[in-house]
Amino acid sequence: MAKRRNLTKVTVRCAAKVNLFLDILGKREDGYHDIVSVMCSVDVRDTLVVTPLPLSEGFKITVSNAEIPTGKENTVWKAAEALSAFTNTQVCGFVRLYKQIPVAAGLGGGSSNAAGAIVALNKLLGLGLKRHELIEVAKSVGADVPFFLLGGFALAKGIGDLLTPLDVKVQLWMLLVKPMGSVPTAWAYKAWDAKRKHEHRDPTPLIEALQNGDLNEIGQHLYNAFEAVVSETHTEISYIKSLLKNTNPLGIVMSGSGPTLVALFRSEKDAKKAKEIMHEELQRSYKGSSILPDESSLGSKVWMAVTSTTKRSLLVRFT
Repeated sequence: MAKRRNLTKVTVRCAAKVNLFLDILGKREDGYHDIVSVMCSVDVRDTLVVTPLPLSEGFKITVSNAEIPTGKENTVWKAAEALSAFTNTQVCGFVRLYKQIPVAAGLGGGSSNAAGAIVALNKLLGLGLKRHELIEVAKSVGADVPFFLLGGFALAKGIGDLLTPLDVKVQLWMLLVKPMGSVPTAWAYKAWDAKRKHEHRDPTPLIEALQNGDLNEIGQHLYNAFEAVVSETHTEISYIKSLLKNTNPLGIVMSGSGPTLVALFRSEKDAKKAKEIMHEELQRSYKGSSILPDESSLGSKVWMAVTSTTKRSLLVRFT
């Protein structure tokens, strides 16, 4: 074990991710599903601040969003437990989590937080784990977690844990719109299992377009196998998508198991214009509605994003 550093605080800014492509190949004997996905990290970030605690005080979490649990259900807590089991060390510390990434939105916020906690605690406690060891810990927390140790663009296979980095230099500007409610991933897989009738897609055309920087082709090859089945019961997804089509995007796709929609644009200017249009459309549509969010909530429903300019999911600072 490495010598413990005298750090007083580790701050990690944890990026969201979007799935530009997601196909489901089938259910495995162990209950998981094999997938093929093209993911990228985007500069919408939560902030994790981790400080030391005495062994007698153990591990504690506070979260800016009161709806998020602070106990063992939290992915940060699971990350601490996994790190403790891997190193046979009692993990102690105080984690303050400031949320910006929406919860259960298909953007990987919980997995990103877990990855950030693994990196922060490894540094703060002087555990000295190498990259490949951190990835093993991440795999034990969740299928998406290893991606956030990698960042940038990646092709994911298996249950999402077999990652191949992609050399992509193009910057993608996008608008993210989260309809009301959430879509639990387990429920989405059950809904897909009940249908299971679709032709599998090949991610190669999208990967080639990304590597060639061809924005038009990128927009043409966005795909998510969950979208059709999830939209059947979450009808607002289709409605929001119809509004997004009026903003002249290069393409639109649902991220993860949803419900967040990702609209791709040619430039920052186009994305800003689209955001203005969407605010106007949503205010007009939701006015007087008893089932849709009121105008005051729209600021948290529509936001711009860009693929991470640093190509890193986790921005770490030590003090």
